[in-house]
Amino acid sequence: MTDDQKSQRTAAMLWAHNRGYRISESGEITNPNGERIFGYKTKDGYVAISCKIDGKPRSFSAHRLVAYQKYGDQMFDDGIEVRHLDGNPANNSSENIVIGTHSQNMLDIEASNRIQKATKASHKHHNQDRWADIDADRDAGMSYRRIQAKYGIARSTLSFRYSRLALQSIGS
Repeated sequence: MTDDQKSQRTAAMLWAHNRGYRISESGEITNPNGERIFGYKTKDGYVAISCKIDGKPRSFSAHRLVAYQKYGDQMFDDGIEVRHLDGNPANNSSENIVIGTHSQNMLDIEASNRIQKATKASHKHHNQDRWADIDADRDAGMSYRRIQAKYGIARSTLSFRYSRLALQSIGS
């Protein structure tokens, strides 16, 4: 998602909040008339809400509205993310939504899903040829820091890849 898309979604969420859209303690969504409405699930399992702003359809994530109701502008601080404590992106009950760091947010995800996401992310931006170049630099003794700078890759991605490869070589 681009910064512009994030900005539009944040603007839509603030617009909806200012007009009276709310999410109850149990996670039910209500419109400004107090009527219960139903969002839709995104492909990632999050609940999203659609509304029209100046005749244009806009959507935003329900969990962000819950966080805004609880924490206000604090949720926009640098390095802050909205977390689902139980790792279930569809559970928008107030007790399940908190703000925290990216690391905390990742730890909320079940371990097997976290590993799957990390694997997917490590392959997303780097094709096999690129990994071959990265592996060659690593084998030549290049530090993680230099590899990060050269390829624009996160240290966590490198750590995940090489710790997984090390475990696979031990098992074989």
